[in-house]
Amino acid sequence: MPATEAQANSPQNTQANFTQTHWSLVVQAANSSSPEAREKLNELCQKYWYPLYAFIRRQGHDSHKAKDLTQSFFVHLLEKDLVKRANPQKGKFRSFLLASLTNFMRDEWRKENAQVRGGAIASISIDEVEAERKYHSLPSHEPDPSKIFDRSWAVTLIESATKQLRDKYADKIQVYDALQPYLSGESGRGFYAKVAQKLKLPDENAVGVLLHRMRKEFGEILVREIAQTTVDPREVHDELRYLLEAWAGSPATTMKQ
Repeated sequence: MPATEAQANSPQNTQANFTQTHWSLVVQAANSSSPEAREKLNELCQKYWYPLYAFIRRQGHDSHKAKDLTQSFFVHLLEKDLVKRANPQKGKFRSFLLASLTNFMRDEWRKENAQVRGGAIASISIDEVEAERKYHSLPSHEPDPSKIFDRSWAVTLIESATKQLRDKYADKIQVYDALQPYLSGESGRGFYAKVAQKLKLPDENAVGVLLHRMRKEFGEILVREIAQTTVDPREVHDELRYLLEAWAGSPATTMKQ
């Protein structure tokens, strides 16, 4: 993970991205019954179902129950009375979803009678096989569902940023495939020579230039992704640092901004 390059982007550079954030879509939907607003929220639900699924699984529910509860939660979330209580000024989009899910899970009636209701939102498509594959890649020694949620949230954003980066390199897919495994900064002995030969580059320095550029682009994409979930541009890099820590499972004190 190119943490240092992503963090090097100035918070002021993200200001333009706050005109249409995830938060603004929630507020828009709370004050509008337009199909367009609901469709955008449906897209957000489809994007962020996995951290919620992982949270529910870590609370002891099996995969089928977790899938049903995740879908039921999104229906519950997007009922107008709940969405209208969302206040972007009180925190991050991530925190809002986790608090809402925690309250939802405390309702024993819903836990015992969860079912997907129609109307407010289309049923979220959850591939149980894929969900379980991702869930079992999480650290089994971490019992705290909220930490699992944050780690899964980080994974979701990183996967989204990686997909966008791959799309950006669609016409240079060989370069992407050769360098993507080394975005984290870890490379084995002889890496530069091996990649230079594979890509038919003149020397190892050319590999370094390409990798530096890809890491920078990835960092910029990741910052934009996180900017969508916060209100204040000054919070972006704190959130980035926190999520990288959650993703790596490292203590906050070990990270440098």
